[in-house]
Amino acid sequence: MTATQWPTGLLILGTLFHAIYLLSIFDIYFKSPVVHDIPAVDVMHESYPPPAKRLVIFIADGCRADTFFDATDRYAVFAHSRLREANLTSLIHSQFQDDEPTRAPFLRHVIKHVGSWGVSHTGCSRPGHVAMFAGMYEDVSAVTRGWQENPVDFDSIFNQRFPDIVPMFAKNVEHVHEKHYSSVDEDFAKDATVLDTWVYHKVQALLDDAKSNRTLFNQLQANQVVFFLHFLGIDSNGHAHRPHSREYISNVALVDRLVEGIHTMLEADDSCNHLDNLFIIAFFQDKATAYIFSADHGMSHQGSHGDGAPENTRTPLVVWGAGVQPPTPKSALDTHAAHGSGFAMDVPSHSHDQVFDQLKAHTVPEADALRLWNLTSFVRKDVLQADIAPLAAALLGLPYPRNSVGVLPFSYMEQGLYRARAVVFNAKSLFVHASIRQQLKQNATWSIFFRGFPRLDRCLGQFATIERAFGAKAYGDIEAISQRIIGDALAGLRHFQRRLHWACRQHSTGLAVTPEDIRLALWYLIFFKLSFFATGNIASMSSFEISSTFRFVTVFNPFVMGALLVLKILLPMVIVTCAFHVLLTLKGHHPNRLFLLVVLLSDVLALHFFFLVKDEGSWKQIGNSISIFGIVNLKMVFVPLLLFVAKLLFRQSTATDRSLHLD
Repeated sequence: MTATQWPTGLLILGTLFHAIYLLSIFDIYFKSPVVHDIPAVDVMHESYPPPAKRLVIFIADGCRADTFFDATDRYAVFAHSRLREANLTSLIHSQFQDDEPTRAPFLRHVIKHVGSWGVSHTGCSRPGHVAMFAGMYEDVSAVTRGWQENPVDFDSIFNQRFPDIVPMFAKNVEHVHEKHYSSVDEDFAKDATVLDTWVYHKVQALLDDAKSNRTLFNQLQANQVVFFLHFLGIDSNGHAHRPHSREYISNVALVDRLVEGIHTMLEADDSCNHLDNLFIIAFFQDKATAYIFSADHGMSHQGSHGDGAPENTRTPLVVWGAGVQPPTPKSALDTHAAHGSGFAMDVPSHSHDQVFDQLKAHTVPEADALRLWNLTSFVRKDVLQADIAPLAAALLGLPYPRNSVGVLPFSYMEQGLYRARAVVFNAKSLFVHASIRQQLKQNATWSIFFRGFPRLDRCLGQFATIERAFGAKAYGDIEAISQRIIGDALAGLRHFQRRLHWACRQHSTGLAVTPEDIRLALWYLIFFKLSFFATGNIASMSSFEISSTFRFVTVFNPFVMGALLVLKILLPMVIVTCAFHVLLTLKGHHPNRLFLLVVLLSDVLALHFFFLVKDEGSWKQIGNSISIFGIVNLKMVFVPLLLFVAKLLFRQSTATDRSLHLD
């Protein structure tokens, strides 16, 4: 074989091998965490009924924790005009407006006088919705569906008993009723607050219809009803205008006004039972409603999300209503719980280490929180985002979602028998999940290669100890033992979810290679990598930095915007390849020789990056690790295509090139 011929056989064999090698990481690292046929573990029992009959979940999409908690009313006044445009002037002035300067007066009143609060920590972006309602982190392969659904059906709190987020949870669930606006309405060139006022009007219409529709009225008054209200305006304004803009910050204030208005419609009380002197008759009179306010992710300074920056992963969490622990003064907790941050923290023991690892890494945001939030007098109860799902289930007495890895943040619930039982059932649910995964792994593995997890075996004895402790009403001991079981079960799940494998291979081309050839191939690789990574392109794609596409399309379309981002990434590589094509031609080398050496050198990189693939963390961290590994494998096909493009672009200059000489 001469250097001027394409090594067709090697190209076909290498392409097939690298395709299998590339796909192998999805079998090793990214197998779906969903295990079917896991039996449900019920929480509710007639001897200890759940505290709430219904749950209202407010999700302020894209709301940063610092923007929400800051004790300032900056830009809040600009929400007033949006409320007037939506014919909601009665919501402009809050009953709690004069407590202190704040852009969220109602929810801040809840934090200080009614419920519990904290920061929800997430390492991802869109997966937040699945984590909050299913207790599991969404499959990375959900990107292939435009984040509109999970590739594998999963269990959530909506399965048990309600544009692109809401339909995902209503899919194939007959008892769920949903309304959503068209994706065309998610236009970054328009005012996004209309998406949030739309939600308010739909809730108002629903309750009005129920007054004349007895069937609907009975459905809403039934037990274990969940209202999921998704406010998308904050996220859309963050993408379009950045999170420090007037539009984003005033949208946070507007959502607080809408939450107070909906709360008043559902459950007015003596301190909040009128708007503009109009008496409001609450729809629910039984004081059996629980409320959760949170966000799926935050927003970076650039108006994107998906990486591990604190601005993206710290979201507010406020819980109040039936069964929820009222505010706890800081003095009521031991001083060591403050952990040196200035905040008194109350975190379940198993989540404790993970939460405080997050806080240690977020020294700057924590210093700002201590200075700007003015909430150090109240105990803060931080959670991991997946912990919200078991909290929602426990408040209603629902079975915990199958495949949930969330740990019940029981400090949000009132102490007593029901809370202790809820913690135990959380431990049982995770133990059953880990045991079934162990059995599935054992059935699929030859016995000589199977490695069990002995820590799961000791859990059965601990459950027996727990049942004896109930007789003595030792609820504190019960919760502590349950936390140890939860730790063992989660460790077992991680053990059986992952397989680390190793691979090695060797290529032989039969070509004589000179130091000059290696030097040229290395320089090409260096400039090729620089054209791809040094410009920041891969970071912007992994975190879905879509602002650069607004000049071409303003209506949200993940596939069109993704295609434009890919085009942006390809252009620098085409330029580099064209430059080397010219250089090699002038020096009398054939580009095919460069291709073979680049593939050989890339294989060395591929083996290294194989072990650096991540299946946890932010979308940016996961996406970068997959992209890097994929790039070095795709060179087998990609480099010939780039060389072909370069040849087409310079086909008219062949004669001129041959007449030149390069020293």
